[in-house]
Amino acid sequence: MIKKEIPKFTEGFSGVDMHCHSRYSDSFTTVKNMIKKAEKEKFGFALTDHNTVLGCRIKSEKILLIPGMEFSSKEGPHILTYFNNFKEGREFYEKFIKKNKRKNPYSATKLSVYYYVEKAKEFNAVMSFAHPFAPSQMGIMKSVKRNFVSEDLLKKVNGIEVVCGSLTKKMNERAINYSIKNNSIITGGSDAHTLKQLGSVQTFAEASTPEEFLESVRKKKTDVIGKEFKISGRASTSLRVVPKNLKYFFPTLKLKYESLVKKPGSYYWQRVKESSRRLKDRT
Repeated sequence: MIKKEIPKFTEGFSGVDMHCHSRYSDSFTTVKNMIKKAEKEKFGFALTDHNTVLGCRIKSEKILLIPGMEFSSKEGPHILTYFNNFKEGREFYEKFIKKNKRKNPYSATKLSVYYYVEKAKEFNAVMSFAHPFAPSQMGIMKSVKRNFVSEDLLKKVNGIEVVCGSLTKKMNERAINYSIKNNSIITGGSDAHTLKQLGSVQTFAEASTPEEFLESVRKKKTDVIGKEFKISGRASTSLRVVPKNLKYFFPTLKLKYESLVKKPGSYYWQRVKESSRRLKDRT
């Protein structure tokens, strides 16, 4: 079920913002301040910084905190990944992610999405495609359409972020419709890069521990409640993300060229050649 308004706290149920960022990646928000806000407003969160779990070591006795990470694959798609505890998340990070980062640690890693998914399953991690209908290959649907990844990847990761605060309403509606049609596991999160945005989208489940919550996600016993940022909210995100990436300007520029120009250019050039071939065959 997907709703727009966050309800008041319900006994036995936990609301968790399953997509948010801190100073450990491309935000300036401290985890300490995130916890203060969440404790005051009585919701939990899964910290999903880009390609790291190191911010997840902090604890709270008052709210549910789930160790997580937003993985940026070599091919393009981002995958939200959740662990039962920080120990497992840290082990996974040290073993597979740390050595495969590029000069910009928040950008696409050197790791293939297929290898990543295989290894994350060995850790019993819950995975969900972040912002699936985003207009770039960071969204799984655009990557599939451009043949950067095969469609069978959608079966290997049966999780879809149905409400992402940083996307438009139309993009999220497409994700909702896809999840209903394919009976997907669903998650929702704000994609917060500011303290104000945190908690604006939450996933609800009857659970009091990370293990119970993630099991509810696996069993599809969750509701997603929240809504998208206004234009000012998206602008605020950009004002946080850009400065954090400035010191990696040239490595990022190179990656952006490869992902936004070179790679799509190859895709469209291939389509032009295929169209020309079909036209030639008809004549």
